[in-house]
Amino acid sequence: MKYKLRNIFPKNPETAIQAILQARGVTDIDNFLHPTAECELNPYNLENIEAAATKLLEHVRKGSKILFVVDCDQDGISSSAI
Repeated sequence: MKYKLRNIFPKNPETAIQAILQARGVTDIDNFLHPTAECELNPYNLENIEAAATKLLEHVRKGSKILFVVDCDQDGISSSAI
């Protein structure tokens, strides 16, 4: 894996986190580290979400076996756990 170190970050963890987030383009660090309900996206803005929810409920009520296929990277595992 090739990578390029862009900055030398502080060794103090508290200031290092801020420096890393700033280097990644995060402008509101406090909001990034401590999100509120206003930061959440409305799931009903996703395409076909109502049809998917209806289909899922239909199969739950019928007692169908349901398989969730999980994307095996970090965000896939995290979102499937939710």
